[in-house]
Amino acid sequence: MWWKKPTEEQLEKQVRLKAERDSKIESYNDLLRELHADRGMLLGSSNFSDLTGVERTDAVMEIDKRIRQIKEAIEWEVEQCQKAMQK
Repeated sequence: MWWKKPTEEQLEKQVRLKAERDSKIESYNDLLRELHADRGMLLGSSNFSDLTGVERTDAVMEIDKRIRQIKEAIEWEVEQCQKAMQK
C-alpha cells in the first residue's frame, strides 16, 4: 500500500486531540454568543442613543475587537490541533 494504516494509538490520540479542541472551541463559542448579545443590547439601549458619535464608535469597536480576538483564537486552536495530529 502507498499509505500507512494508522495504529490504534494514533487513532486514540486523534480522538483525544479533537475532543480537547472541541471543548475549547465550545468555550470560545459561548464567549462569542455573549459578546454578540452584549453588542445587540448596546445598540438597542437608550443610553447608546445618548452617546456622541465618537463614543458610539468606540463602544462598538471595543466589542468588535473582542469578537475578532475570539475568532482568531478559534482559528489558532484548529491549526494547533491539525499540527498535533500530523505528528
